[in-house]
Amino acid sequence: MAIYNFTGANGDPLPSGLTARNGTFEIQSNHAVATSPEPANPRWVFTLEGTADGSLSAPIFLGADSGSAAGFVLRYNPADGSHIFVNMSLGNDEVRVYTFSSGSYSQIGSGNFDFTQNNSYQPSAVMDGDSVVVSIGGNAAVTVTTTFNQTQTHHGIRLNKLDQYVDSVEFTETSTVEPPAETDSISIDEAPKNNHPYQRGSGGTATASFDVTYTGSPTALQYRLLDASNDSTVVQDWTTFDATPSGGSSTLSITRSPSLTPIHVEVRFSNETGITDLQTNDWYVGDIVLIFGQSLSEDLNTDGAITPLDGYFVYSNGSFSVPSTGVGANAIASAIITAEDCPVFIVNTGVGGTALTQESGQTDYWNRSSGGSLWPDTVNAVNTATSGANDIAFAWWHQGTKDSLEGVTETQYLSALNEFFTRVRGTFSGKGGSTLEIIMATFGRDTRGGATNTSHQAIRDAQINYIVSDDNTYPVNVYTSQNEDGVHATDAAYIELGQQVATQYYVMRGLVSGSIPSIISASTGDSSTEIDVSFSANLLLTDTTYSTEGVHVEDSTGALTVSSFERKDANTATITLGAAPTGTASVWISWGKGDTAQPLTYPRSESISLPNGAGDFSLAAGAFSDYEVSAVALNQPPIANAGQDQSVEAGIEFVLDGTGSQDID
Repeated sequence: MAIYNFTGANGDPLPSGLTARNGTFEIQSNHAVATSPEPANPRWVFTLEGTADGSLSAPIFLGADSGSAAGFVLRYNPADGSHIFVNMSLGNDEVRVYTFSSGSYSQIGSGNFDFTQNNSYQPSAVMDGDSVVVSIGGNAAVTVTTTFNQTQTHHGIRLNKLDQYVDSVEFTETSTVEPPAETDSISIDEAPKNNHPYQRGSGGTATASFDVTYTGSPTALQYRLLDASNDSTVVQDWTTFDATPSGGSSTLSITRSPSLTPIHVEVRFSNETGITDLQTNDWYVGDIVLIFGQSLSEDLNTDGAITPLDGYFVYSNGSFSVPSTGVGANAIASAIITAEDCPVFIVNTGVGGTALTQESGQTDYWNRSSGGSLWPDTVNAVNTATSGANDIAFAWWHQGTKDSLEGVTETQYLSALNEFFTRVRGTFSGKGGSTLEIIMATFGRDTRGGATNTSHQAIRDAQINYIVSDDNTYPVNVYTSQNEDGVHATDAAYIELGQQVATQYYVMRGLVSGSIPSIISASTGDSSTEIDVSFSANLLLTDTTYSTEGVHVEDSTGALTVSSFERKDANTATITLGAAPTGTASVWISWGKGDTAQPLTYPRSESISLPNGAGDFSLAAGAFSDYEVSAVALNQPPIANAGQDQSVEAGIEFVLDGTGSQDID
């Protein structure tokens, strides 16, 4: 055993047996202190010579600087200065262990310890072969296994600031070393990240599992759930999760339903209730939503300022945080949170101006099977957001403009859709491992020029054909959305778009009943015809009057004037025409395709400003050729007209003038 004290006169050098390796030292007030100037890493170091294995201990005073990094150098190599560094990290409340070689540090271990400024601590390090056990004041702090410099016999002290000092240094050879006494402890793993979501399964719950390690002899292991916002409100009280713990480790699995309350888990010994550990990363059970495509999808999370919602988070750069922009995505989240008290976590990888198809001529495109960044970045984002689970509630796809501008055909785009979404579903699953559900925007308007109406319709037709053919893809029609520059939506339109996506989500989840509208009656009067259209219960907006834009009615003579579109009751709206149709009347509403189409959009009361022009731009019948819902006007009753009133004596036979009567059918 070797003990070194610093009882010399102020200004004396280090006592014999201690060697300054970096920087200079002197004795002051019975302490060993560093002196100016400050050297480069590894700062101030002195060592003694002992054996490769042994125990080093020393009382070390940590000063006021939270960035201080004082501690031990172990197994120092005088030839190159390499060593093991045990750092009492004041600013991080940790004991950290590093290797130092060629001027740089590499961390190999750490343990928690609550340090305070301007205090002395008694660290000790026991070296035994490839094991290094560090304790502070007799309490085990960290253990590492390393063969680094295993045969070196020099050990000592590292100071980082001039206000730090050492009272004494003691080294004991292996033969007399006693390991520090083991203390009882328990530790629970953290959630993968703060605000981490666990995607609820098809049954409405999710199971989160955490590894628990301990030292000592617990009779049983218990846990409770706390509201992470204050760590004092108990969500679920103490419950045993391991009645017969053994081997120093266990696994805690917790099944929960969605809740807007963030969760921390606390664990303890049943027989020593003061032995506890508490998580610091918040976690939830909720819905994870992927949004991807081009600018109209990207803008859902960027356009318009929002007020933060409890339980709504957006992914960015490896973590989830509370957003401040994105009125469209906020509308989606708000609807789900309101309906189900379910937190919503959105991952948006949309990129403006991007194409789906190789035929677009772009270097990078969504359906690129290898290379590029669009698809790999999406895979990486979802994988990181879900910590490898890769299951999400649904995906929202909004894309097509770039392919239209580049003249991609319907066949080319439909083929790419099939190939791309096969890849998407092979990578991501839906709730509980089910087939991922897709909500897809059908192509909207683009009045900027650069592509023909035929090009737009080709992409729109491909999207509708894919939707009709795939039982797990659901459409939202954005044709009548207001836009601000010929293609991009206004903030108000983004809000409505988000609400339409959410309503489609309601239909998917069975929260409401959804179906295409159907004609249930048509009645013709002298100067108008009323057509009653039945919509899904609970889905018809409660406004009294809806915009007539997007409604087209024609008969054999051509288009008829739609004078009004009004709500009649909870699931019926009435289209009123300015004149009676001739023969069969066909009604187009921007809704779906065919008799079995899924719901696309709902009546709205907002005024829609559309540009003048032809084809798509004027909402002529051709623009809705794929959205037809037809009905034959009901048989109209004959009109009886006996002419002017006449006085006739009783009992006399008289024939009324019927020339004014007619049966127009």
